[in-house]
Amino acid sequence: ASVIPSGKPGDELVLTLTGRLLDGSSFEAQDCIVFVGRKATQYARLGAAFPNPFNPSTRISYVLSEQGRAKLVVYNVRGQRIATLVDGVMSSGEHTVTWDARGVSSGVYFYRLTAGNFSETRRMVLLK
Repeated sequence: ASVIPSGKPGDELVLTLTGRLLDGSSFEAQDCIVFVGRKATQYARLGAAFPNPFNPSTRISYVLSEQGRAKLVVYNVRGQRIATLVDGVMSSGEHTVTWDARGVSSGVYFYRLTAGNFSETRRMVLLK
């Protein structure tokens, strides 16, 4: 079912989606939108890493609604930065980046996209 939020122009809204994956693990995803007139415009969207779990590389997709600075960083479970995959001005549209984790230990990692007022973190698993 679809839910169409309402708001005044300039209002910002964070949407949160939670659920369970086929393997039983839970997930939470957030997205930020800003209202323009009667329509909501999405700043950005972070896709799932594919494949996930992966070995030795995975692809991460994201969408930017407008050109601007974007940063995509991979962190370990301790919050230490492992890799910076994107850091700069990106065009609007769909983008995909590949993370080659050959020099990294097996485990759970988090990837975070920051673009404008949007920020989202997702989880991925490296199995060697």
